Amino acid sequence: MKKLLPLFLTLAALVAPHSGHQKPQGIDELSWLLGQWQRLNAPPGTTAFEFWEKQTDTEYKGIGFTLKDTDTVFVEHLQLLQEDNALFYIAKVAENDNPVRFRLTYTNADGFICENPEHDFPKVISYKLEQNKLIASISDGASRKKDFVFNKLN
Repeated sequence: MKKLLPLFLTLAALVAPHSGHQKPQGIDELSWLLGQWQRLNAPPGTTAFEFWEKQTDTEYKGIGFTLKDTDTVFVEHLQLLQEDNALFYIAKVAENDNPVRFRLTYTNADGFICENPEHDFPKVISYKLEQNKLIASISDGASRKKDFVFNKLN
């Protein structure tokens, strides 16, 4: 039995989840996202923003928009919602008849990943805080990916 204990502890360490890679626990883990962000890599001739604010203890609301001069050329309504033991990122854009839900599958202190494998594009959305910049990415989970880089305004 004494010889099996070290083997068991080694195996348990190998199969235990990595401490930096975890399932989301609650919406408060994402409070670093709150505030106003300006996109740094917006297409020439445009400015773009993403604003997030806390609505309730289980909901953050966001809006992303792009301006060309004084005209709004793109708007997306965003939501982070905690339902029971799950977190969802919900996006409503003009191109879709209904909001699209993405389930958060990963969080850590400075980022999260959410997925909806049934959606055409994107299938994966990620947000990461990197050297005081917010990097939001959309991808098909394979080769197609687009990054949006933001600087915090407040």
